[in-house]
Amino acid sequence: MQTEEALIQPPAQYPKSLVPSNYVVLLVGMVMFPFAIYGLFAAKGRRLSATGWEKSHFEFLYRTSVVSTIGVIVGMLLAAIIMYHFSGNSELDHAYIRIWFARLGQVYYLLGAWAVIRNIRGIYFAGGRRPIANPETYWVWPSHS
Repeated sequence: MQTEEALIQPPAQYPKSLVPSNYVVLLVGMVMFPFAIYGLFAAKGRRLSATGWEKSHFEFLYRTSVVSTIGVIVGMLLAAIIMYHFSGNSELDHAYIRIWFARLGQVYYLLGAWAVIRNIRGIYFAGGRRPIANPETYWVWPSHS
């Protein structure tokens, strides 16, 4: 007969992975842009040296961060162009600026929702140590293999 201590075994200890922390860095980067740049370069460097299930996650992270970063940079350039083009003092110019910024804001919300869903879904798969079936997809809801 086994003792009670022999029946209680500690859970298997996995080596620490950097995948979940990189997802969190990208989520924080949506609020503070320098974190997004760090997450982009971290994912780029780690995707080449990762093995197993982590390789698909870092590829997925890299693609998500590239699209998000390009979207933010293009949005900032568009905002600067809009402000320069409609820089007059008339009420009509101010109305055009408000309209264009409202449209730009809607695109930002869609891009942000896309990035948040992909990051949360990636954290879910990383918690189970499951690879992403097609890390090269830009689809919002990737499947696991």
